Amino acid sequence: MKKILLATTMFVAASAAAHAEVTLSGDARMGVTNNIASGDTAFTSRARLKFTMSGETDGGLSFGASFRAHEAFNANRDALTSAGSVFISGAFGKLTMGNVAGAAEAAVGDLSGVGFTGLGDYSDTMFLTGDGAEPEPIVQYAYTAGDLAVYASATDGVTLKNYALGVSYTMSGYNFGLGYESTDAADGPGVDGTHLVASVGGTFGAVAAKAVYGKADIGAGTTTQYGLSATYTANALAVTGFYKVADAATKTTAMGLGAAYDLGGGASVKGGLVNVDVDGIEDTVYDLGVSFDF
Repeated sequence: MKKILLATTMFVAASAAAHAEVTLSGDARMGVTNNIASGDTAFTSRARLKFTMSGETDGGLSFGASFRAHEAFNANRDALTSAGSVFISGAFGKLTMGNVAGAAEAAVGDLSGVGFTGLGDYSDTMFLTGDGAEPEPIVQYAYTAGDLAVYASATDGVTLKNYALGVSYTMSGYNFGLGYESTDAADGPGVDGTHLVASVGGTFGAVAAKAVYGKADIGAGTTTQYGLSATYTANALAVTGFYKVADAATKTTAMGLGAAYDLGGGASVKGGLVNVDVDGIEDTVYDLGVSFDF
């Protein structure tokens, strides 16, 4: 992703004094989409700007922060917001706080999705902690040693108290992830639950595949999720398919197929088709458009 130095007198002076850097990046998209909520095909577009700040102390510690432009208004956040993220890292690992993934999500991740809008993100793995679920900032610790990475995260806010643990390992083109998380309401029972989730993936020639399985006990109920995705890449063309089931009080089954063609320079043509079945009621959504990275 191309990055442009934010060249204002104030930031340049700060950079020279503290060996810090402020960069700008962004993304945009435009096209057409059909979604379940409206059932209509409509134009859609979006543009986002991201600020990334980084620096290093005299002792060799790295530090930084990032936020998107639409989050800038919440930069001085109170206890109920989590705009942006801030980190410090060194030989001890990396400590991040703010709008950051929980440990289970960091270790396991999602299946590959389709379309240029996400089409409901039915390929995403569901997590109890992190994944944008909390209004309070998340604190995440990560330590990497070669092919092994371990994660721990927690929140302790007004609405939710939770923690998560995760581990991932890469070996000979294969990758494995395992996560455990626990959550409860700060003001009493109601959303108490635990979740164990795992993933395995690998690259087989031109095909990259991944499978996810998770089981959560939430209150008196149980939620099971499982799915598989695969992407075939040939030069500038990538074709992706996924199958995902989330079985809770209602059972949601989603199947998606999409393609992306890299035009070069950060521009891509993307499109997707997703069929969704919720307890026997089916619907199909699609999109087609152009996305840009700056």
